[in-house]
Amino acid sequence: MAFDRYRRVLALPGVRALLLVGMIARIPLTGTGMTLTLHVVNDQKLGFFQAGLVGTASMAGAAIGSPLVGRLVDRRGLRPVMAVTTIVQLCLWCAAPAMPYAVLLPGALIGGLFSQPVFGTIRQCVAAMVPAENHQTGFALDSMGVELSYMVGPALAVASVTAFGSTATMYGVAAGLAGSGVALYLLNPPTRSAEEDAGHEGAVPRRQWLRPGLLALLFLVSGLTFVLTTTELSVVAMLKADGATLWTGLVLALWCAFSLVGGFVYGALPRGCRPWRSRAAWRC
Repeated sequence: MAFDRYRRVLALPGVRALLLVGMIARIPLTGTGMTLTLHVVNDQKLGFFQAGLVGTASMAGAAIGSPLVGRLVDRRGLRPVMAVTTIVQLCLWCAAPAMPYAVLLPGALIGGLFSQPVFGTIRQCVAAMVPAENHQTGFALDSMGVELSYMVGPALAVASVTAFGSTATMYGVAAGLAGSGVALYLLNPPTRSAEEDAGHEGAVPRRQWLRPGLLALLFLVSGLTFVLTTTELSVVAMLKADGATLWTGLVLALWCAFSLVGGFVYGALPRGCRPWRSRAAWRC
C-alpha cells in the first residue's frame, strides 16, 4: 500500500482547507435526520413510521433537487447557489419547531429540494483540485471526512436533544447550516479544473455519459443509501425501546469508525477495485 499518496494529495494548494471545511460543514447536515426523528418521536409523540416518512420526504426532495442544484452550480457558480440554499435552510429550521406534523412533512420535502450542495460540491472540488492520477486517494480522503462528520453529527444531535430538547437543537442545526453556508461561500473553491477552464468545452451529449453502467451504479448507490438510512432509524428505535437512547451516538460513531478504516485502506491501494468487489469484501 502506498500511504505516501495521502501526503502528496494533502500537499496540493487548497486541498487541506477544502477537506477541513467540508468535514465541518457536513456535521450539521449529518445531524438533521436524527434531530427530525427525535423531534417527531419525542416532542410530537408520534411513531417511527411517521418519523420515517419525514426522512423519506427529505430524501425525495434531495433526489429531485440535487441534479437541479448541481446544474446551477455548473452554470452560475457555487456562491449564488450556496447563498439561496443557506437562506432557505435557515428559515425552514427556525420555523420547524412550531410546525405541526402535517406541515413538517411537506416542509421536509422543501428542505430536501433546497438542500445545500455540500456533499456533491466538495467531491466536485476535489476532482478539480487533485490531478486525475490521485483521484482515488483524494476521494478516499473526502470519504473519510464524511465518516468523521457522521461520527459527530448524529451523536451531537442525540446529546443536544437529550440535554436541551429538540426545539433548541433545531435552532442549533439552523445556526450550523448557516455557518456552513457562509464558510463555503467565503472559501469559494474551484468547481472546474484549470484544464476544463482552458478547454472551453461545450455541452457533452447525454448519450455519451448516461449509459447502462452509470445507471447501474446510481441504482446501487440508491439502494445502499436506503439501507444506511433504515439502519440508522432501526438503531434509534431499538435503543429507545430498551431505554438506552443515550447510547445512540456511540453506536453510530463506532459504525462509522470501522467504515473510516476501510476508506483509509482503499485510498492507499495502488489500484482501485470495482464497487461490487468492495461490497463483497465488506460482507465477508
